[in-house]
Amino acid sequence: MTTGEPLRAWADRTSCIQGGRLAFHLTGADRSTDVRVRVFDGLSDELLLTAVATGPDWTLDVPPEWPGSLCRAAFDVPGEDRPTTDEAEHEVWFVVRAARPGTASRILVTVPFATWRAYTHAGQPHRGLYYSEQPHRAARVSFASPGGGPPPERWEEGLLRWLPTAGYPVDLCSGLDLHGGDELLSHYRLLVVNGHDEYWSSEMRDSVEAFARRGGNVAFFAANTAWWQMRLEDDGRTMVCHRDALTDPMTATDPRRTTVEWSSSPVDRPENTMTGLSFRRGAGAWGEGMAVMRKDAYTARFAGHWAFAGTGLADGEPFARGALGYETDACDLEWTGDVPRATGTDGTPGSFVVLATADLRHWREYGQGGAATMGVFRLGAGTVFNAGTINWGSVLADDPVADRITRNVLDRLGGTAPGDGWEAAGDPDDVQALAVCANTLFGVDGRGRLLCREPSGQNLPWRPVGHAPGVRALASAREASGGLPLELYAATEDGRLRTRLPAGPADGPAAFTDAPVPGPPSATGRPGGCTGLAGRAGSLYAAVAGGPLLLCARPAVPPG
Repeated sequence: MTTGEPLRAWADRTSCIQGGRLAFHLTGADRSTDVRVRVFDGLSDELLLTAVATGPDWTLDVPPEWPGSLCRAAFDVPGEDRPTTDEAEHEVWFVVRAARPGTASRILVTVPFATWRAYTHAGQPHRGLYYSEQPHRAARVSFASPGGGPPPERWEEGLLRWLPTAGYPVDLCSGLDLHGGDELLSHYRLLVVNGHDEYWSSEMRDSVEAFARRGGNVAFFAANTAWWQMRLEDDGRTMVCHRDALTDPMTATDPRRTTVEWSSSPVDRPENTMTGLSFRRGAGAWGEGMAVMRKDAYTARFAGHWAFAGTGLADGEPFARGALGYETDACDLEWTGDVPRATGTDGTPGSFVVLATADLRHWREYGQGGAATMGVFRLGAGTVFNAGTINWGSVLADDPVADRITRNVLDRLGGTAPGDGWEAAGDPDDVQALAVCANTLFGVDGRGRLLCREPSGQNLPWRPVGHAPGVRALASAREASGGLPLELYAATEDGRLRTRLPAGPADGPAAFTDAPVPGPPSATGRPGGCTGLAGRAGSLYAAVAGGPLLLCARPAVPPG
C-alpha cells in the first residue's frame, strides 16, 4: 500500500457462498498501519465481524452460519478524516449466497452489481460508462477496482428490507451469478429482479429465459431492465459496453454480442420479449425532476386479476402513488373503452395481460415523457410479472395495496399459493355457453344474446353480434392444441374436469377419464357451477355461474 493516498478497497468477486472465502485488496494506507475491518449485514445493519488487516490483501472466511444477505465491508485507518459517502471507495459491497441453493427458500433475488458498476465514476473521463454524450467515457470498467456500491437513491433497498419483515425468507445472488446461471436457477421456483438492473450479458438473458421456459417464474419489481447488452471478460472481472456498434469490434465478428441496446441493430433482440415491457415506451425523471415521482400513481385496469386479490381495488382507481420512477417501462397499447390491450407490435408477447397503466407524457419536462405499465404474461411454461417501475420498493413499507400486490406475486409465483391453474380473464358476466371459432371467442348470455370478444387473458369487454334465443351450449372443433393435449374436455355436475381422445367410430370406444387439471372452481367455492367450456391454442376457458370468466393455461409437462 502507498503512503499519502486515501484508503481504497475492492474484492475479487461480487458474491461468495456461506462457508467460502472472499479476497479483498487494499491500497492507499501505509504498509505499517493497521486497517480496521468491519463487515455489516447491509439490510439489517447488524455488525457481523470486526478484524484487522495489516497488508495489501485481506481474506474473509465467511462463517457457514452467516445469513444469505447483501453485506458491506468497511475498511478504515485510525485517524483518517474522510466522510462516508454512498460511493465510498473504502467500502465493498458483496452478496453472501446460500451454500445449498433453494434449501431455505425457493425465491432467488438478484442484486444488480453490473448496473452499480456502470454508474460508478459517472462523468469522470475514462473511468465510468456515463455519460452517453461524453466522448471520453469508458467502454470497459473493472469490477476489480474501488467503488461499485449502490447509488445514492438505493433503488433496491426498499424491497430488500421489506422481504424479511414481511415474512419472506429469500436467497440472494449477484446479477453476475446469472451469467451462465442455469445450474443456480434450477434450484428455485421464482427469480426476483429488483430496482435498476440495466446491464445484462447474453449469457444472463439466455439463462433467465431458459429458466422461464422450463417452468420457472420471474418477477420484475424493476424497470429499465436489460436495456444495454454488455459483455464480461477477464473471467468476469471486466464489463465491456461500448454502447455504440461502430466502435465495438464485436460488430464485425459476432454482431449478436454487440454492446448496444438490446432492441437495436445488429442485436435485434428486444428486451420486452423477456420482460414484457420496455423503457422505449417508458418515462424518466432525472436530477431535480425526480421530485415528480411523489405525485403520480398507477390506475388499475384489471382489478379482478389474481395480482389484485385482497386489495379492494376497482377498475379505474389509483394506487401505489410514489412508486413510479425514476424510470418506468411500458408497452404499446390499444384501448377498448377503458380497457387496454398490448398490441405486440413492439416485441411484447401476445400473452401479455395489462394490469395497470399510468400516463406520464408530462414527464417530458423532467427527462423522458412516456408511460408506465404493470402486467403479466406466459413465457414458455413459466409466468413473468412486471411492475414496470424502478421505485416500486420505496412504497412497500407504507402502501397496503403495493404490499398486497407484492405478496400475491411472491405467493403465487414462488409456489406457496400457486393457484389451481385457473385465473380470471374477464369481469363477471351472465355468459352461459362458450366456443372459439375463427380466432374469436363467442358466448351466449342469459338474455339470449350472441356475444364475442378476443380469446385473450385480458379483461376485454363482450360485444353483442346477434341473437341466440334458447342456446345453452357452444362448441368448435380442433381448438384445443399446444400446452394442453388435443382432447375432448367436459365439466361435470360434480365439479370434475374429464377428458377423452377425439376418437372416431373406426378407432373403437374411448372412455372419459379424470383430467390432470382440476375442474374450474365455482363462484361459491362448492363443486360444480361450470356453464360453458371452450378450448383454443393450449388454453381452456370456462364460464361459471355468478363468477368471472376463467382461463386455464397449464402446460402438458409440468416443471421438474
